[in-house]
Amino acid sequence: METATEIELRVSGYHAFGTQAEVLTREDIDLPGTRMDTGLLPKEQRKPHLMVQTFFSRVAKGTATAYACDLVRCVQSLKAVVLLVDATFQSPLNGPVSSWGDYAQKKQLSFIEHWYEALRLLVVSWEEAFDASICFLHMTNSFDVGKWPPPACSQIQLFRKSYADKQMPRLDHLKDVLTYKLGSIASFRGILFVQQRVMTHILEHIIKNDKLLSTMLSVVTLYAHASPATPSF
Repeated sequence: METATEIELRVSGYHAFGTQAEVLTREDIDLPGTRMDTGLLPKEQRKPHLMVQTFFSRVAKGTATAYACDLVRCVQSLKAVVLLVDATFQSPLNGPVSSWGDYAQKKQLSFIEHWYEALRLLVVSWEEAFDASICFLHMTNSFDVGKWPPPACSQIQLFRKSYADKQMPRLDHLKDVLTYKLGSIASFRGILFVQQRVMTHILEHIIKNDKLLSTMLSVVTLYAHASPATPSF
């Protein structure tokens, strides 16, 4: 974690030494499910070293979540369009998940890079983080289909129609918790710990674009920049 001396903290305006912090875990706040629990792989069957293989096997068999299958279709349709102009383009999906976005960026294809990163978010969460995946696509303007010819354009339009406005109970619950704290405590500072670095940017985007929270909170992301969240973040 980032550290600061007492002098640095005081110079920056923090004077609440001795104040007891309230630490809330997932269990403490009764975090709701994603409403996509049906179709998820049971936790006892999840083997980390087979994560990617298991994901694409489930997609191929049609046993993955509907969102996972539709997202893979979009990525495949974008790849088909790229191949029309760059025959050397190879799908990075056979390599480590950390290399997916890097390959697209090296090809100077930021648009498809973001779709690979949205897919990576889904894969490493065992399909649970569909809300984060959708928010990431919103954040990077990846639902803009103006650059893509059919069939990619129509595939993305269909995907956007199905998921762009989908309810996201975990994120809505987070907004409720923050709103409650901000309304019940005169001076509030909070830290949200995440598992994936890119989630810091996603949460920052969510808070800054929320009509209420954006007027009440100043958000800062914090992680080791030696290891980027994604090639573009």
